[in-house]
Amino acid sequence: MTRVSLFALRFSVFVLCLGLSAAGGLSGRITEYKVPTPEEGPQLVLSFATYLGGSGMDDCDAVAVDHSGNIYLACHSNSKEFPLATSTPEKDRERRRKSSTSEEDYWDAFVVKLDPTGSRVLYTTSLGGSRWEGAFAITVDASGNVYVAGATESPDFPTTEGAFQTSFGGDYDVFVAKLDASGAVVYCTYLGGSGEEDESDIAVDEAGNVYVVGTTQSKDFPTTEGGLQRALAGKQDAFVAKLDATGSALLYSTYVGGQEDEEGWGIALDGEGNACITGQTRSKDFFTTPGAIQGSLAGGADVFVSKLDPGGSSLLYSTYLGGAGEEHMADDGGNIAIDAQGHLYVAGTTESHNFPTTPNAFQRNFAAGKADAFLAKLDLANSRLVYSTYLGGGGGDHATGVAVDAQGQACMTVQTDSADFPTQAPAQAVFAGCESDAFIVKFDQDGSRLLFATYLGGTGGEFPEDIALDGAGNVYVSGSATSTDFPTAAAIQATYAGGRNDIILARFDQRSGPATGGKLTGRITEYVVPTPESLPHDPAVDPQGRVWYTGQRANLLGRFDPETETFQEFRVPTPDSGPHGLVSDEQGNIWFTENYVGKVGRLDPRTGRFREFVAPIAKDPHTPVFGPDGRLWFTSQRSNLVVRFNVKNFNMKEIRVPTPDARPYGIVAGPDGRMWFCELAAGKLAAIRPGESTIVEYVPPTPDSGPRRLAADAEAIWVTEYRAGQLARFDVKTEQWREWPSPSGKESRPYGIALAADGSVWYNEAGANKMVRFDPRTESFETFPLPSPRSVVRHMVRDSRGRLWLAVSGPQGTDNNQIARVD
Repeated sequence: MTRVSLFALRFSVFVLCLGLSAAGGLSGRITEYKVPTPEEGPQLVLSFATYLGGSGMDDCDAVAVDHSGNIYLACHSNSKEFPLATSTPEKDRERRRKSSTSEEDYWDAFVVKLDPTGSRVLYTTSLGGSRWEGAFAITVDASGNVYVAGATESPDFPTTEGAFQTSFGGDYDVFVAKLDASGAVVYCTYLGGSGEEDESDIAVDEAGNVYVVGTTQSKDFPTTEGGLQRALAGKQDAFVAKLDATGSALLYSTYVGGQEDEEGWGIALDGEGNACITGQTRSKDFFTTPGAIQGSLAGGADVFVSKLDPGGSSLLYSTYLGGAGEEHMADDGGNIAIDAQGHLYVAGTTESHNFPTTPNAFQRNFAAGKADAFLAKLDLANSRLVYSTYLGGGGGDHATGVAVDAQGQACMTVQTDSADFPTQAPAQAVFAGCESDAFIVKFDQDGSRLLFATYLGGTGGEFPEDIALDGAGNVYVSGSATSTDFPTAAAIQATYAGGRNDIILARFDQRSGPATGGKLTGRITEYVVPTPESLPHDPAVDPQGRVWYTGQRANLLGRFDPETETFQEFRVPTPDSGPHGLVSDEQGNIWFTENYVGKVGRLDPRTGRFREFVAPIAKDPHTPVFGPDGRLWFTSQRSNLVVRFNVKNFNMKEIRVPTPDARPYGIVAGPDGRMWFCELAAGKLAAIRPGESTIVEYVPPTPDSGPRRLAADAEAIWVTEYRAGQLARFDVKTEQWREWPSPSGKESRPYGIALAADGSVWYNEAGANKMVRFDPRTESFETFPLPSPRSVVRHMVRDSRGRLWLAVSGPQGTDNNQIARVD
């Protein structure tokens, strides 16, 4: 169970690999794969890939992404100069180094937060005592709080006052820590008994309760009354524990195991607060429930999949999953995911030639290698495999993580040494390493086709550990590498640091078609909407890449499919409601404000059904946006409010703007975790932190500038100053302003604004019928006339391919009713 041994294994394999020949014969076995045609499916394009490391050994076992696209890594390192430390460590690292018994013992756990571009470290926080620590799981909540778990052998690990367990249990203990949005420790606790514990995965619910799954050999592991299993059944069992939001109490804790050995590896929460867990069992008497997919142990070790009720007292479902050989999973978690319909996705490794697969699976048979990865999608409600497939080549293939997008398409990371692994639209088509490469794959919804499959590696070894997805379907992969030529791109650290291994992090951006390139050409294409005089007001892009807009005067929502260039319209139920702003959630639901009637609406495009919610005070809901807290925020001009709306329980919190008649307008989630909005009439910029009610206001240098719309990058808020004819930038850290006059002068009336993928700022001049590109590096402007005269662009958004989409209307809403694209 000791994590350090994993590194010894990796490097012993590497040394052996250098001496091996390429000799070997064909087995004669034929493996069939179902491969899509090249034009099918989304494209995933490598946008950045980087090392992170020092002169020692550095590893990253888990990655997470928040609603704003910030990236979080759970790492551990024994490098003296572990890089990127931008925050004060919890203890002086050098003092602890001197108290260590050896250099190998000295490891610290780290949490690293990077901005959405992957080019800037926002904070690095260390967690450690005088001996060994490793961080193996990480998750982030809607407010930007980070929850990290791992293992420690330090008796002086820095726990916090009031934590559930402040004393070391013995051998190795689990630790669980919560950090706030700035990286400061909120709480930190041990979790363990007198034997050895190992943590594998973590999850958090909306109330901030934390769920941890792992493995224990302790007979005195802390359990709770009424738990499923109070006593250790074998030499080692899996465990599941639920900590309250303060980290001070166990809400439940239980062993999960039979008379032989179990290991707990992954956890995911369904919509009802049930914990779904997975791991490995060797016990013939492991828990199963009536009608389970597989009721008995099939080989030496099988995977198990179990669902516990919210109180941790009973199993709602439990099954084996395996064949006659052995099945196992990566011991760092991340091998279970759950979709919006409650289906479970389980990824692992099998040596069984009879692992249960389904008829339409991408790969039904075991390949000719040492081990294959597998991916299974389970419908526990109906106790069936939706699909189950092998994935492998002629070598050894080990699944290390799985995630699922809003469309039910599963992405998986694999560590492979197979030179014949099946690829599809790859970023790297061939195996590059002697030891192993990372491999990233995306399946369609029914597991029958690969939408994307690529190697990622250099000539040494790559060890992918985890995978995460953001709301746009972009893929994040973390792990470590021994290769000195790992293929970096837009890297924060482009070269290997010289240690035994470095952390690696890569992101693949999802695009629905051919790439447009980093810099927009300024070419504008217009599409006339079906309903005349509809007054398109705001656009939004859903997870499928379709463009939505509000037809304010026609009382409709419109949808434009860029692939087919076709429109579809949806009439809002309340007459003359004045749909104004709109935004898509990660499931593809469209949320919109009804400006004339004081409502917020939701459209489910799959059913065409609307649901509307009345705002108690805000009579003119205006611009909506999702915040880092997962809630829908919107402004209300005439009511002088900013509103926080919980889209899960439909509670609204209306917060009064301190300046009377300020007319709050555009709103955006900022890089500092706050929500930022314009005060159009008051000429101010304002911010509020999610969960709080205090609004802080900032005054631009130009009085009465009329700030209208906002965009946010990793450091600043960009503002169109409508009345002053200017573009402005406000640095959220230094609170310094910069303003630039628009090329067409004060009467140009800058309105909508968006940031391009290359960092340039785009906005429109409503009075001059132009689009403008501003390059912050050179502080230069370039203008592009809009094709139709008297065009007004009130809002614009960027899609996953980097294109800008505009809602265009005439000044009176009587002409130029269009959707436009900037390439």
